[in-house]
Amino acid sequence: MRAFITGLAGPALTDEERGFLREAQPWGFILFKRNVTDAAALRRLIDERAGSRRARGAGIDRPGGAGCVQRVGPPLWPAYPPGAAYGALFERNRDTGLAAARLGARLIAADLAPLGIDVDCLPIADVPDGGANPAIGNRAYSTEPGTVAAIGAAVASGSG
Repeated sequence: MRAFITGLAGPALTDEERGFLREAQPWGFILFKRNVTDAAALRRLIDERAGSRRARGAGIDRPGGAGCVQRVGPPLWPAYPPGAAYGALFERNRDTGLAAARLGARLIAADLAPLGIDVDCLPIADVPDGGANPAIGNRAYSTEPGTVAAIGAAVASGSG
């Protein structure tokens, strides 16, 4: 099994998790809020993935906005606006909206890189419609597919 794994129990690997990483040799893993206590502990957890020689990716959800999944956020890291804020800027001025989205992603990447996190679950390309799950909320850039595509491309170019 060479895939991303999820579900590490906490801010430190258990002996069972270390054994699993050695045996399965996953390509990486995704971190959850329970893995994040402070920067030093998070960095140790990510560094410990070296028990899996092939593990190259430490992933995390780090979009901005109230109600959005933010595994790394206040008070230890800055809060960022939700995707809808970039969409609102885009509607007023396309270039400003795209520049803000690109910069927001760049800043998030700058927060994550020193921790050893090299995979962020951005951009969010949800296009909500009348039947959309309310959990999408303000994380969506827009209800217009073209706007979502343009902002998503700007975020992708800023995040790496």
